[in-house]
Amino acid sequence: MTTRANVATADPLVGRIAERAQLRRRIIDDKQKLITIWGPGGIGKTRLARELIHDANTLVFSGGIFTCALVSAMRAGDLVAIVARAIGLSASTARSHEDRLARIGRALAARGRTLVLLDNVEQIVAETCAALSAWMMIAPETTFIATSRELLGVSGESPCELAPLNVPRTDAEVETSDAVELLVRRARDVRPDFEADPRTLREIVSRLDGIPLAIELAAARLAVLSARQLALRLDRRFEVLAVRHGGAEARQRTLRGAIDWSWELLDEAEQHALAELSVFHGAFDLDAAEAVLDHPAAAASVIHALRSKSLIVSHPADTPGGAPRFSLFESIRDYSLEKLGDRRSEVQARHAKYFIHAAEERAALVDGLAGEEALRWLTREQPSLVTLVDRYLAENTPQAAELALRAVLALEPMLSIHGANMLVVDLLARIETVCALENFSDAMRLRFLEARASSLLVLGHLQEAGRATGDAQRIAREVGEIHHARVLTIAAYIQQAQGHQEQAMNTAQAALALAEAIGARREQGTSLAYIGLVLHVRDQFSEALVHYERALAIHLEVGHLRAEIRTRARLAFLMQDLGRPEDAIAQCEEARRVEEKLESRQLNGLLLGYIGNFRRAQGRISEARDHYSRAVQLLRRAGDRRFEATFTMDDGIACLLDADHETAATQLALAAKIIDEVGDARLSTLIAGYELMTQAGLGDVEAARAAFDRANAYVASVNDPATQSLLELQAAQLDVASSKHASPKIRERLLARARAIVAQLPKPILGEHRRIAVHLLQRELDQAELTKNTLLVMRDGSKIRPPGSAWVDLVAHPSTQRVLAMLVHRRIASPNASVASADLIEGGWPGEKVVASAAANRLRVLLTWLRTNGLRDLLKSDRGAYWLDSGAPIAIVESEDAHD
Repeated sequence: MTTRANVATADPLVGRIAERAQLRRRIIDDKQKLITIWGPGGIGKTRLARELIHDANTLVFSGGIFTCALVSAMRAGDLVAIVARAIGLSASTARSHEDRLARIGRALAARGRTLVLLDNVEQIVAETCAALSAWMMIAPETTFIATSRELLGVSGESPCELAPLNVPRTDAEVETSDAVELLVRRARDVRPDFEADPRTLREIVSRLDGIPLAIELAAARLAVLSARQLALRLDRRFEVLAVRHGGAEARQRTLRGAIDWSWELLDEAEQHALAELSVFHGAFDLDAAEAVLDHPAAAASVIHALRSKSLIVSHPADTPGGAPRFSLFESIRDYSLEKLGDRRSEVQARHAKYFIHAAEERAALVDGLAGEEALRWLTREQPSLVTLVDRYLAENTPQAAELALRAVLALEPMLSIHGANMLVVDLLARIETVCALENFSDAMRLRFLEARASSLLVLGHLQEAGRATGDAQRIAREVGEIHHARVLTIAAYIQQAQGHQEQAMNTAQAALALAEAIGARREQGTSLAYIGLVLHVRDQFSEALVHYERALAIHLEVGHLRAEIRTRARLAFLMQDLGRPEDAIAQCEEARRVEEKLESRQLNGLLLGYIGNFRRAQGRISEARDHYSRAVQLLRRAGDRRFEATFTMDDGIACLLDADHETAATQLALAAKIIDEVGDARLSTLIAGYELMTQAGLGDVEAARAAFDRANAYVASVNDPATQSLLELQAAQLDVASSKHASPKIRERLLARARAIVAQLPKPILGEHRRIAVHLLQRELDQAELTKNTLLVMRDGSKIRPPGSAWVDLVAHPSTQRVLAMLVHRRIASPNASVASADLIEGGWPGEKVVASAAANRLRVLLTWLRTNGLRDLLKSDRGAYWLDSGAPIAIVESEDAHD
């Protein structure tokens, strides 16, 4: 009988807390008759089973606890002999195998409640199944635990699949990872001072799939290698992990030996199939397996067999009702790939043919009614397709480069939607280093240039995008009109982004004419949307509305989801410009509903920013800023520099509307920096115009004028009347800011000029930016009006500005400062109270001994000077008492440019 002492291990078991507790409940509480712990070699089945035996209470299992090591059993007779010996039966004289089985069953039954571990039965599964079926019937109080790389399939079997130890996904999870704990523990057994950074530890256990045997073998190598050196050598894992694991049985003393054992247990068809499946670097489904295997009709049965033998991992479907997916542990994949041998190129060709063809089919559907499922497939299979690109580029031939290009072009719609435009650009650049564009067909060169231009446009590299479309246009004229129309629409958008509105209009109209001539509805919709955008930017709102609505109708007709979202977003902003906020919100909400199907980082960021604009227009500044912050984060991750700058600017505008000029200045400066890298002259003009208004609000006339000069230089390069007129409106704030330092006569002239600009605007005011500019200008004008009738007093008393007058310096007149301070403080504390002349004399010349008549004369001269310098109508007196008129406003200010 096995006792707890002789199966206890020297080291505590790492991890497996949940499995251990669950199995203990099954054994002790549920009294299950057969528990099979199954999983791949080296996963820790035997170790866990022996821990369970060690935990078992002999008071519960009064009949005994027995361990039967069956690794050497190759026949039914071996199994019977080992079990009989373990439970203390003498050699049997029974003639038949059935009699010997029955004898063991009766012996177990006689013991009462008994626990038996049958360790390592995968090589005698059929024999074990037959024996267990007999014993479970004869000895119902006996509980059997079996460990195997394959499920047994016995009636009443309770399987427990042992998964790898948990592998950290981030550096933060390293401390709680059982796989890392095992690695570090075993490493310190051979090198007590072992240390490694979290990233390297995570890389090692991830490359080893969290399999305990592989981790322990790797840890042994850390006696002579650093963790980084080990990580770099895992591409040669079978060589590196050939160190013998001394405490293991022979078949598990090396990683290759552990897998050899599983391989030898497969039949020829299963070995053949496993080798072929090794070409998958990620997860795959049954369809992909059928395309790769020599015998596709047998794919389902062979995958089931390999799965039941722990050589394939099963993953749940990613959608309800979807098909499961499968993968190979990295070590098993590498081993099986070796076994593929000379057949590798043939199987890889089938793999590539399937994925490229399937990806191209899905890419064509992304923007249509079946786009959601197509997008999900491309997202899921991205690792396989990128692996194909790497493999073909490594071949370094024109034929392989074209296959790589086909894979990248099939991925491009999905990558663009998910904001991975930089990856598209990088992959295309890698292809071009292997094969010059001249070596591709015209059609492939055109598709290459279209993908490059579209991705560069989103990333804000407008000049490079423009060069790509220029090259594409020359090819497109030869390839066909539909391709030419498509390239022209991209070129129009680039021109519009660069601020060349007239050129963009001509290009978009040419694209529309081509699309209409050949009946290309999708291209018609795109061209109409771009024409609408140019009209919108030029403040031709009615015409823009017509084109947007025509474009939207076509997008809906052909199921072009991305174009629908963009056009609805632009239409929403147009509704805002037209002063129809309810319609704007309705369009944006519908666009968001459509976007949920695509889960596009870039489009989601775009819509969040537009919603921020609507909240800003409603005066909900805090909500608006929250939307802008989230939009900018998404757009930055998507690499969309133009709209990152746009909504950073919009955040600055929100701060400006909230009179937070300092934060507004910071955000606008950041937006200007981003857009300077992009080269969008119109947006640069817009940002500089708001910087002008911000600096004017801060009272920094020189900085405001510098911003105006920058804006003027930008607007001159685009020749855009709408942007020019907006800048003229924004520049009116320069007059208001300058008026604060001017004489009364000049100040009134400057303010009158600013008021005239507002008065000349047609009503109602259309255009959100124009309305914002008018609001900010009117706020400053109102403040200027209030200031004009207000007595301004510096807090330190050094200056005053009487209503309608210029600033008066009191620095050389300390007595005047003190007398005026007394009058101001009395007015603020008690508006109708006066100050006696004696108190003013005492306050104005404290401590001085002067005869009464001379003191009274001093005060009279001082008060006359104040009246002469602007306080004639404010300074009142009666019978030796003085006060400031309670009907006139007074403001204490910190500087000449600010007032309360």
